[in-house]
Amino acid sequence: MPNTEPSSPKQLRRIRAGNLTVTFPAGSGNLSPPTHLLDLLGALSDPKRDVEFPHYSSIAGLGYVGGAGLGLGILLGIHLLGFVLAVFHFHSLFMSRWCLYVVSLTSFHALEFLVTARYNPRTATAESYLITHSKQYTIAAIASWIEFWLESLFLTPRMTGYLGGFLLLIGAVLVIGGQILRTLGMVTAGSSFNHIVQNEHDGNQVLVTHGIYSTFRHPAYFGWFWWSVGTQIVLMNPICIVAYTWASWKFFQGRIPYEEEALIKMFGDKYLTYRKSSIIGIPGIKL
Repeated sequence: MPNTEPSSPKQLRRIRAGNLTVTFPAGSGNLSPPTHLLDLLGALSDPKRDVEFPHYSSIAGLGYVGGAGLGLGILLGIHLLGFVLAVFHFHSLFMSRWCLYVVSLTSFHALEFLVTARYNPRTATAESYLITHSKQYTIAAIASWIEFWLESLFLTPRMTGYLGGFLLLIGAVLVIGGQILRTLGMVTAGSSFNHIVQNEHDGNQVLVTHGIYSTFRHPAYFGWFWWSVGTQIVLMNPICIVAYTWASWKFFQGRIPYEEEALIKMFGDKYLTYRKSSIIGIPGIKL
């Protein structure tokens, strides 16, 4: 990892990255140095470290990022084709559900990286795909897969006919609408959006109140909440519909107040005034 040492001006520090030395603002939150990028830069500055395969060993490396993107792209392409065939050729509701779910899941992860790379290039790594961002997320995803396949193959048959199609339509609306709202929120916020709650102003952050933010204070959270519930309606997982709704609500119940405290710290009365004219939108969470 890069070695960091204080420099003479209090607001700057020198960071050694291999054979290079760079300066970076001293601070935390949004002012934290992009250590993964600096570590990669340090490895690339020393030809002797080529044997470490830095583009594959570092999550900021092109090989690592490209490999993750390739995997998502293959899954997306296969299941998009599968969804089209399921609807127009096989007329299979079961196949339509699974393929639409995988298309929505892979699209979500791909868009997370693409938007981050566009507006927050210093923090963009393979982790920006959010594929393995927490154990809880991984466990929840695997649990939904297990429920879907167990119920489909060994337990009760899936709803078919108009009712099954209607539920699939509701799930699709929530998934697509939720994804649009989340991506729109991230794009509108631009460089002010970050996957990690920021508690220190870096001089570039602005309080975004236009566009989708004129109505929703946290459109990315609002969109993701309904997207996550929608994925389980698409799969028609009764247990995971309840579990995902509760888990997502519980997560945002804790995260949103914490983030709003940080925003009040950064923007003061300006944020308090904005908060009065906007909503969170997630049922039961009000500040």
